[in-house]
Amino acid sequence: MRAGLATTALLAWTAAAHADDVGVMVTGDAASQPRIAAQVEDWLRTHGRALAASALPPDAVDALIDCYAIDDAACAARVVDASATAGAVVFIHVDVEADGATRHITLRGAWLAKGREPLSETRACEACTDATLRATATDLITALNGRAAPVAPAPVVTAFSEPAASPAAPSRTLPYALIGGGAALLVTGITLIAISEDDTGDNYLYYDGRNRTAGLTLGVVGLAAASAGAYLYVRSRREGAPDAAPSIAVLPGGAYVGWTRTF
Repeated sequence: MRAGLATTALLAWTAAAHADDVGVMVTGDAASQPRIAAQVEDWLRTHGRALAASALPPDAVDALIDCYAIDDAACAARVVDASATAGAVVFIHVDVEADGATRHITLRGAWLAKGREPLSETRACEACTDATLRATATDLITALNGRAAPVAPAPVVTAFSEPAASPAAPSRTLPYALIGGGAALLVTGITLIAISEDDTGDNYLYYDGRNRTAGLTLGVVGLAAASAGAYLYVRSRREGAPDAAPSIAVLPGGAYVGWTRTF
């Protein structure tokens, strides 16, 4: 077996190596190596295994071959634990015995996972043809994979979004101030109108008639302010700021009441 192991070693790796990948290493009969390596790789890939690239440095490859030359599985496990960058290495050695045109092929396989005990399987292909060799290789990797740790399921990621924050309620300070101030102005205006008198010549004392003008102005301004406050209060109970509202301005000799709109 030493001579067969020492001939050539085919390392068949695809994809980048990392902890959950599996590398495939085939040694022995040079003519059978490429077909068996490709078949094992395809089987592993279709069964959810990721294939590693360059999972063992050259010196570790030689050390692994030496371990199996003396049939020392524990030695092989130590090499993989110390040097492999993949999570596991599938090692297969191909022995061929020819009897005329008839070939008898034996596949000795091992699943070497880092930090785990090595797993071994052997399959024989008597009077072997290409078809029966493929079936034998499939049977070997199926058995090894079945005994190895199962492929971890892909994590389920649930996408969710945070509920949108409710908009802050508009401040009601301004509506309250307008209502309160408007009411005060309206009362003051009514009071001034009530106490104002016209000079008819019948009395000795009259209250200044100009109070009526001031009272009317204050009354109009107070009514408008209270109305604006009531409007803003109602709008503050809805979402969003009002796009239109009454406007008030006190001018010399009177007051102005209007309507403003936001564009």
